[in-house]
Amino acid sequence: MIAGEFSGKCPNCGEYVDIDKFCEVGGTVFCPSCDAELQIKSLEPVKLVSVGKVYSEEDEHYVEDYGDDEDMDWDE
Repeated sequence: MIAGEFSGKCPNCGEYVDIDKFCEVGGTVFCPSCDAELQIKSLEPVKLVSVGKVYSEEDEHYVEDYGDDEDMDWDE
């Protein structure tokens, strides 16, 4: 198997995602276009499903994780 031999479509944005020779069914890859985290469901044919999204601080939907709300001192 040669690196780049497999590719599948991102279910979020429709761009093609290369799957290298070391990836296995159940593994994850990231879409270079929309940064979605994708799980490999099959290799022949390639089937990818969305399992998460990586947000950057510049993303308007980014929410920083401050942990449990119970740990916050809301009186300050």
